[in-house]
Amino acid sequence: MFFACSESAHQPVFEKLIGVWQIEGENEFEKWTKNNDGTFSSAMFKVKDGDTTYIETVKIYKNEKSKWVFEPLVSGQNAGKSVAFTEVLLNETQVSFENQQHDFPKYIHYSLISPVKLEAFIAGGSDTVRFNFKRLP
Repeated sequence: MFFACSESAHQPVFEKLIGVWQIEGENEFEKWTKNNDGTFSSAMFKVKDGDTTYIETVKIYKNEKSKWVFEPLVSGQNAGKSVAFTEVLLNETQVSFENQQHDFPKYIHYSLISPVKLEAFIAGGSDTVRFNFKRLP
């Protein structure tokens, strides 16, 4: 599944992710935006007692080989440096990225189930962490 590459001539999934998504049953959110230069950004944050704490910020851009790169900067990890993951699957409803040199995760995957439901997971080795999101109005 992770090794198939397809560039859709139609709208890639990123366009459909723009907005705010909430992890079901949690006070954690992911906000996707499209930047003026055609790149995308994402920020994961949690809200507790009215305070917002950013967990991760992400730059999503095309590299010199026209592959999308998902580059998260995670609070308190990787010595304050971002880690780049490169697209291995992209279509109208899914995107997968990988970085085999990273300890965990090695894979990041998003799948748009419906306009209001998004499933994601990060994986590496024998570990997989799943996230179920609902779109906020």
